[in-house]
Amino acid sequence: MKMLLIVEATQMAFPDLELVVMYFKNENYDVVLTGLERSGHIIRPMANIIDNVDGTALYKDAKLDCIMKCYQDLMNERDASPESTHIISNRGQDLAVAILLGTEFTWGFDIS
Repeated sequence: MKMLLIVEATQMAFPDLELVVMYFKNENYDVVLTGLERSGHIIRPMANIIDNVDGTALYKDAKLDCIMKCYQDLMNERDASPESTHIISNRGQDLAVAILLGTEFTWGFDIS
């Protein structure tokens, strides 16, 4: 619910930007990945990675290497036990993968 409010507030304040939000969760940690989209480019992807055992922030505004490590852990766990890991995205899992790996997808990739 909070993510939806953030998206709506961002779009009202900056109508030319769209906030892209991905949420990854397993039993060890939560990953919230955000990026701003403008004219088909994802700008400044960031992530907050939370240890959901004790609630501490493992990384705040984590860079891509941290995000990729956690994402790979999640994918490995999902493959081994699909019911334990949930991926929610307002743009789809493929875009999440593109952002995390720094590759081009339907949109370009720009972290400048």
